[in-house]
Amino acid sequence: MPIGNGWRSGGGRGAPDVKDGREENTSRFQKMVHYVQNVTSVREKLFLKPPKMKKKGKRNPYMKKQQKNCVHKANEERKQKDFETCVDTYFASDLKSDSEWVNGKYGKKLHRTRFWVQNPNGISAKDDFRVFRGDVEEAKDNYIDFLALPETKLNTNNKFVYERLTTLVANHSQHSNLCITNTKGYPIDECTQPGGVGCIAMGKLAGRYAGKGCDPLGRYTWMKFKGTTRTIKIYSVYRVFQSSHTSLGDTTAYVQQYQLLNKEALKECTVCEEDNEETRELKKKKRKKMKLLNPRHEVIKDLMEDIKKDIKNKNLIMVLGDFNENVYSEELNESFTEVGLSNVIREFIKEEQGVRSYNRGTKVIDGIWVSCSLMPHVDKVGMAPFRNIINSDHRGIFMDVDLKHILDAPNMEFTNIQFRRLQSSKPKRKETYCNKVNFYWKYHRIHERLGSIKKELETETADTSSIEMMLNGLDTQISEILRSAEKCCTNVGKHAIYEWSIELSKAITSERNIKKRISELKRCTLTTNVGERKKLLRNEVEKYKKVRADLKLIKKNAKKHRDEHLDTLILENIEKNPSSNYAGELKRLKHIEEHRRDAVLIKKSAFESKKVGISKVLIPAPTE
Repeated sequence: MPIGNGWRSGGGRGAPDVKDGREENTSRFQKMVHYVQNVTSVREKLFLKPPKMKKKGKRNPYMKKQQKNCVHKANEERKQKDFETCVDTYFASDLKSDSEWVNGKYGKKLHRTRFWVQNPNGISAKDDFRVFRGDVEEAKDNYIDFLALPETKLNTNNKFVYERLTTLVANHSQHSNLCITNTKGYPIDECTQPGGVGCIAMGKLAGRYAGKGCDPLGRYTWMKFKGTTRTIKIYSVYRVFQSSHTSLGDTTAYVQQYQLLNKEALKECTVCEEDNEETRELKKKKRKKMKLLNPRHEVIKDLMEDIKKDIKNKNLIMVLGDFNENVYSEELNESFTEVGLSNVIREFIKEEQGVRSYNRGTKVIDGIWVSCSLMPHVDKVGMAPFRNIINSDHRGIFMDVDLKHILDAPNMEFTNIQFRRLQSSKPKRKETYCNKVNFYWKYHRIHERLGSIKKELETETADTSSIEMMLNGLDTQISEILRSAEKCCTNVGKHAIYEWSIELSKAITSERNIKKRISELKRCTLTTNVGERKKLLRNEVEKYKKVRADLKLIKKNAKKHRDEHLDTLILENIEKNPSSNYAGELKRLKHIEEHRRDAVLIKKSAFESKKVGISKVLIPAPTE
């Protein structure tokens, strides 16, 4: 494991440094062999001698020989393991980037949500999960809101393990939540189990928690978080590294998933009463014909199916995990791009940097994918050095996102078409609207102005500030054209065709008030007397008839009433200002009236909320 330039964690107390006592002219391979020999010799002196046994009577010589063989076998296995680890750590120590932050260290959070993914290579249950508790505490100190943990190696079927982990996370911080799973069918008595995946939500993000779930085969988990307008679903994935089922143990994560995926197919091959050479050959032929499912390929397929369902429900997606494949490869990214997810690491960290996320590999095998709409809000992405926060052979990858701006964004909800003044269902009104727009469009030369702006943009010496002003002016002109065309064909009130006067307004208001009273009296209530209600209703109907007759007379003589009203206004203004004359005052009043009529805005047709509205907006009907 890369700690500095040597290896101190796995070896004994006397494990030498890689570069101490070496000649500069020797080759790299000779250095490595010399280093491994020194380490193994020290280990043999310290640990590999068999312990002395006390003599207690006579012993069977066969048992003594068998014991010696077991000790010798164990020593050989240790030597081989030490050699492999020494080779890996020697090559790992040469990369300088392993002990450095890739793309810079994260700073203060500043209203950002921090995500962290790191393979812990198994969570130890010793001393009541002492190491795990320390890791979670360190994650909290580093302002991590979401922690993805692929390959937990814990048996979640064991009730003690599951309940103890959930209580530890719940007691750790307020509203924190844990979601952990593994493949089903493993013995309940054991605490450890190969594979598994988990995730923890902490901090402010945990306050938005809306649900959690997991894959039935224990390959990935998910958590859902809800805002005022949008919801986000975050997946934590662990993909097995084996590509075939040959030369593997019976309890590996690959074999567990392989058996569950091909349960029905394997039953047909195994079920047989006789066990002969003929039956064995028949089984082999059956297996060759059958298309057995590969866990590595099936994880991606099942994950993509779940993501497609979430996208239909208009959820934002985020995928974090250990995929045991080069994150920059096109094969892996193809399936994600089809669903509409973009690779965050490929955007922020270039492949040419030669970074790796696994201690014994050369590529980045841990990755993060997010929805395309989330990409502009990703603030920073980077990799931590090895053994940072979690003591593992995988690197931690962090990502800071401005989730508050997305989840709590203001929602533009448009009102129904019935509140709009322009109704395109009527063919006459639609025709007048299109004719007015066409006339104003030609009059203001919109196409010619747009073409001149395009030509200026193509030139090398184009002034962006002037072009921006021209485009803004063109945009305002188009909005004015649409507004004026709508005014020409909107549903105008039936009283608007008559000349306005004080007598007309009084008659209209009195008519409305009497109508309101009649409608109230027509409603039957238990408290009111029926006889009294009928008398009041008759009186109101008689009043309504009189008002209707007066209104008809006023409408006939609307022009006369209008002239009388203007005469009174002109005389009042002449008394206030003796220098003015009748013709001048009449002209001034008409000019003011026309100006006010043009300045009246359209009714508010789109609303940001129930209280505040956006004026000057024209929304075409669905038929347009």
